[in-house]
Amino acid sequence: MMTIAKSLLIASLLSATCAVLQAQFDSMTAFPLTGISYPGQITEGPDKALWFGTGGSAIGRMTAAGVVTEYEYAATSASGGITVGPDGALWFTIGSGEIGRITTAGAITTYNVPTANSQPGFIAAGSDGALWFTETGANQIGRITTAGLVTEYPLPDTNNSPTVITAGPDGALWFIYDYQAAIGRITTSGAVTEYTLPFTIGFPVSITAGPDGALWFPTDLDVGVVGRITTAGAISQYSAPHLSANAITSGPDGALWLTEYTGYVGRMTTSGVFTQYPVPATGVPWGIAMGPDASLWLTDWAASQGSGSILRALACGLGLNVSYASGTLTMNFDLSIMLKATWSAWLVNGIGETALWSEPIDATHPPRPFTFTRSVSPEGNVGVLSALSGSGGSFLCTDFQIVNTGGPGPSEDELRREVLGSGLVPALP
Repeated sequence: MMTIAKSLLIASLLSATCAVLQAQFDSMTAFPLTGISYPGQITEGPDKALWFGTGGSAIGRMTAAGVVTEYEYAATSASGGITVGPDGALWFTIGSGEIGRITTAGAITTYNVPTANSQPGFIAAGSDGALWFTETGANQIGRITTAGLVTEYPLPDTNNSPTVITAGPDGALWFIYDYQAAIGRITTSGAVTEYTLPFTIGFPVSITAGPDGALWFPTDLDVGVVGRITTAGAISQYSAPHLSANAITSGPDGALWLTEYTGYVGRMTTSGVFTQYPVPATGVPWGIAMGPDASLWLTDWAASQGSGSILRALACGLGLNVSYASGTLTMNFDLSIMLKATWSAWLVNGIGETALWSEPIDATHPPRPFTFTRSVSPEGNVGVLSALSGSGGSFLCTDFQIVNTGGPGPSEDELRREVLGSGLVPALP
């Protein structure tokens, strides 16, 4: 087990070229997976361990303390999705055309999908006590009972390639298509409805049930949008600049959390505030799930190292947005934290930093908005650094943003150097 190095923040500060400096997951811990490459989707099992697919013919299990066990199965293809079934076992898809079941003791059974070359993709537990999965290669949705009986439902349009599927709050299953601007819904009786997305939203890449009773889905890199669809089909969208999502899940704090293949974790509140957090420099975060300890657990390909890892991070976010107009600096927050903490903030200009506040705060979730203002004369670029700290004083998550107030003052690079030399940064990762 290793804690992510302090050099991450320094590197991000020195290399940043935009006015918004990336927030930090100061509480993130990495658990290396020796000999396991490309860990995939992940879920919390009924035994309170984390279960995940791998790049080989095996399912992985990791305890919250980081002890890893690998269970091999007979098929030659890697697993795809994984979920907890109503029978207390884990169910997973196998790309060669099988559905797998593994007990918490590691006993594996596999079931063939009737359609050849079906390429099962993702899997979710339905409200009817069965498991539902996508057949990416056959343009079908499959259903398997806990006894192994498979039923298949063809989709109305050809070549749609369904991929990710999730259980909706309405008792139906909701899914996305590979490179199609549409969301699908299938009832447990097999009735399918499709919702076409506006062109501006792009192609969804994952989908999850949100904490607000709607479905949330990130879209492809070229657009930078997280979409929301109600169970009645009403669609809205929220900006997520530079988003390159792999997966999305509802976090324990009432926000949506995303993995990004460019090395970030994204946080989107239901009010539309988006934040990005960097992961280790070699990281390629993939799957994401809530764990038994009110934390987020992520699979990390770490491709350049030849093996993967599991990342753990406290669900913690400040949702900071800073603006300036007519002599007033406005600091908007959309804050959530799973435990009691100390909330601090500093104003940083070209000559130093000024403490704005440092106050205890109770566990706060779902995300709660806060707004503060301060009179600031035009002095060029100024920054706001804010942090949530644990009982031992270590920072759990931080956010730092720069805004130009007009008039002469430090450049953004000068202000970053001021932050690095302020004495605050050594306490950050």
